[in-house]
Amino acid sequence: MRRLKYILMILALFLIPNTISAEECSVSEMSRLKKIASNITSKYEYTETIPDEGYGSAKFKFTISNVTSDVYLTVKAGYYDQYGNEAFNYHYPNQNNQIIIENQQDGKSYAFMVYGNTPNCKDDYITKIYITTPDYNEFYIHDLCKGIEDYKFCQKWVKTNYSEEEFERVVKKYIKSLEKELTLEEPDPGDEWFVSLISFLTKYIYLVIPVIVLCIIGILYLRSKDDFDFKIKNKWRWKYEFKEKKENIFMHAICNNAIKH
Repeated sequence: MRRLKYILMILALFLIPNTISAEECSVSEMSRLKKIASNITSKYEYTETIPDEGYGSAKFKFTISNVTSDVYLTVKAGYYDQYGNEAFNYHYPNQNNQIIIENQQDGKSYAFMVYGNTPNCKDDYITKIYITTPDYNEFYIHDLCKGIEDYKFCQKWVKTNYSEEEFERVVKKYIKSLEKELTLEEPDPGDEWFVSLISFLTKYIYLVIPVIVLCIIGILYLRSKDDFDFKIKNKWRWKYEFKEKKENIFMHAICNNAIKH
C-alpha cells in the first residue's frame, strides 16, 4: 500500500505541468518596443514583365528596414488553414535588420502587424505598418494607345477592371471623340489669312509689341504737336488781326481830321 502511494506521487509529478511565472510586459519595455517600431521604414519597387505576345504584368518587392530582433512582423497570407482560421505569414529581420518580401501583387493594401519578440513582451501587439501597391494597367501597351498615352486608360498605373474587349470599346470611343473635336476646330479656308496673322503675331510678339508702343507714342506726339501749332497760329492770327484793326482805326481818324480841315 505504501509502495502504491509513492508510485502515485511520482506519476503526479510528471502529469501535472510545471508553471513558470514569467514577468509581465512592463510599460517601460513596451515603450521601448514602440520606439523601435516607430523607426521602421518601408518602400517598394516593381519588376515589369512584357511578353512577346499578350500583355504585361508587374510584381512588387517590399523592403522593410530598421527591424531589430526585438520585434517581428506578420501579415495575412490570403488563405485559411485546415481549421478554418485565417493564416498569417511571419517575418523576422535578417542580419541587416531588414525584411524583404518579393512577388507581391499590384493594387493591394498590405497591413503588417508588429509584435514584440522579447521574453517579457513576446507576441504582444505593438502597431501596424501599411504598404499599398498601385494598380497596374496591363493594356497600356495596346496598339490603340499609341499617340494617346496621356489618356487615363492608356497610362501604366491606373485601375481599369476592364476585359480586353471592354478596354478596346472605351478607347475607340475616346478616339472618335477626338476626331470629332478636330473636325469642329478645323478653320474655314477663308479665314486662313487671319490664322496666319495670329500665328505671325504670336511667333514675333516680342517684336510686335515694341512697334505698337512706338506707333502709339508717335500718334500721340503728332496729335499734341498739331494742337500746339493750331493754338500758336490762332494766337498770332488774333494779334495780327487786332493790330491791323487798330491801324485801320488810326488811319480813319487821320482821314477824318484831314477832311474837316
